Amino acid sequence: MAKAHSYFLLFTAGIGYGQMFATLMVLLYYCSLMAITGFYLVHSFAAELPWSRCFEEWDDVCFDSLLTEGDSTNYTNRRSSSDLYF
Repeated sequence: MAKAHSYFLLFTAGIGYGQMFATLMVLLYYCSLMAITGFYLVHSFAAELPWSRCFEEWDDVCFDSLLTEGDSTNYTNRRSSSDLYF
């Protein structure tokens, strides 16, 4: 009986380490998702959203997501600033 028990212990010795590793990976994934969610939640309370205006390096392919009334500019080959931001 003791011999069978020792074989079983050798066979299952790495299961605890595997569970700890899997738990750590899930924890890291969850924390990174919560950090991104918190970042965008905090920035969404700003008066002007950071993704509503084009950055300088997007000038030739971007238009502002904040469209003004009466704007009749042709935007056929351009993408919105929110689309490029994300």
